[in-house]
Amino acid sequence: MDQELMEKPSVAIITPTYKEPRSWISQAVDSVRQQITPCTHFLVADGVVRDDIDFDGVISLRAPKQSNDGGATPRAIGGRAAIEAGFDVIAYLDADDMLEPNFVTEILRAFDAGFDCVGVPAQRVTTANEPLFLTDGSPAVTWVPHRDHLGQGELCFLRACGLAVTGPSLALNEVWGRMPRSLGGTCDLFWSWAAFDSPAKICWTMRPSYRYRMTNADVYPTYGLTPPPDADPLKSELHHQHHDAWNSLDREKKAEILNQIGITRGYRVRYPDCVEAIRHHVYSASLLTLDTRRTFAIHPRRNGPSPTTAEDNTEIPISSISS
Repeated sequence: MDQELMEKPSVAIITPTYKEPRSWISQAVDSVRQQITPCTHFLVADGVVRDDIDFDGVISLRAPKQSNDGGATPRAIGGRAAIEAGFDVIAYLDADDMLEPNFVTEILRAFDAGFDCVGVPAQRVTTANEPLFLTDGSPAVTWVPHRDHLGQGELCFLRACGLAVTGPSLALNEVWGRMPRSLGGTCDLFWSWAAFDSPAKICWTMRPSYRYRMTNADVYPTYGLTPPPDADPLKSELHHQHHDAWNSLDREKKAEILNQIGITRGYRVRYPDCVEAIRHHVYSASLLTLDTRRTFAIHPRRNGPSPTTAEDNTEIPISSISS
């Protein structure tokens, strides 16, 4: 057993911080400590000096100045530090979110299957960390995130929350550092396009292992709830401003920015194709894979233990697949 533990890849969890409540950051830190598979936590402050987030066993870094780019620059700094320290795997956790105890175990199983860039489903929770449910009573789980922010139809992307890379895909960490500040609200969408353009072997796990705290006040009415007092009434508006800023650019300027980020071929991944692929596989031990033609397939996962709980084999309605 000791030999097996020694052979496990070393995993670094990178968390950008800004002005989130200490209680939320503390929950994020605790969720990393509670991982079944041990890992190391990096907190990277976005240029803001705080004396209330000094946690034992956590590596604390700080960006030299505030970037205010959606966490892109702190992710680049933290990931770069982890790579230089010799970590095999980098995963990203937002300061207001949490990991389920099986998160690291899930991503390592995906890497064992031959992939090097992994996304995970996320259970949406309230600001009080209570699970959200759709109007039909099914859990509000984001299987593969998708948006139509840039007027190009429903496109899939790899949300920074719970994203993990290893091997050749560690180089994608540098994409965060090439992101223009004006695109902060869409940084993970553009990061995804860079990943889709790369030789990365991409997959999504099919069991939720991430808790995504809904801090946007405007989303709560869609769940039949009144926004809690600590939800942000302006967060969605900021995202829309960044999307509008991108859409207002002419073709030449867009091409310049895409080239700066590292997006040359501009591959896009259609969400309807994703829905069709996962329709009968949610909550399964399989992996949703993306091949070189940018089409989806289900990869039955044969490595690792067999499902041990009823939830592992439960299918849920397609209506519970949310953006």
